Amino acid sequence: MNMIELLPKDLHALKINSIKKQLANIPTVKIKDVRRNNKLSRYAYFDGHYYLVDSKRGAELARLADERRRLTEELQILKSAWYAVYREPVPEMIQPHPVKRVFVGYGGQLVKLDRKFYEDLQPESNPMFLEYKKYFYNGVYYRSKAEREIAKIYTNLGIEFKYEPAVLLNASNTETYSDFVGWDSITESCFFHEHMGMKSLADYAHKAVLAMSDYTSAGILPGVDIIYTFEDADYNFDPELTIMQLSLLIQNRLRNTYYPTVGK
Repeated sequence: MNMIELLPKDLHALKINSIKKQLANIPTVKIKDVRRNNKLSRYAYFDGHYYLVDSKRGAELARLADERRRLTEELQILKSAWYAVYREPVPEMIQPHPVKRVFVGYGGQLVKLDRKFYEDLQPESNPMFLEYKKYFYNGVYYRSKAEREIAKIYTNLGIEFKYEPAVLLNASNTETYSDFVGWDSITESCFFHEHMGMKSLADYAHKAVLAMSDYTSAGILPGVDIIYTFEDADYNFDPELTIMQLSLLIQNRLRNTYYPTVGK
């Protein structure tokens, strides 16, 4: 499956403009091998100065150089795919920007869906039903083939995510183990993704409805802060629809005028 070819047009443009914005904020650093006193050493060259990549400053500059190289390569792939399909300039009117999103955590505290929240999450926190975790991908065992496919989608789209981290919602006094919490670099905000399998079974369906209710009561809005996907014996998981849902979630955030009040 070629994820680039499956990108909806608006999301494709947003990813291009998002990377261009990121590149504009990353300085140009050159990595050079320099021989001094008959010894070859690697340096980061920036602003007229050389820094050994083994030094603290040099290591940070080398990281920025690597990040710039990675983003530049990704941008070229996205732009080539864009012009091959649409044969028109990438619309500048579709611009990424930070969007403040919050949810109501345990005890009624507003929790920002920001980078700190994402960094603090501990992946694979769910201790239940470990015997079902048998679908391996990229160092992680997932509970279903569909969850593994979702992980592949996010990985191929360059979206960071954590699998089954523990989250405390206001409507529950126990931890909720979200299937996925992703980091959307376009809006600089986290989003949730719950995959509901076997929804035709009454007990599982009841639990799924309760979970959706807990998310909604915490202010985690469907299509804005969370994606729901489904499957059962008669309805197969569709990766293309997941990508479309992700595109709509991002566009809803960018185009919606509602921003919850976030404490400083």
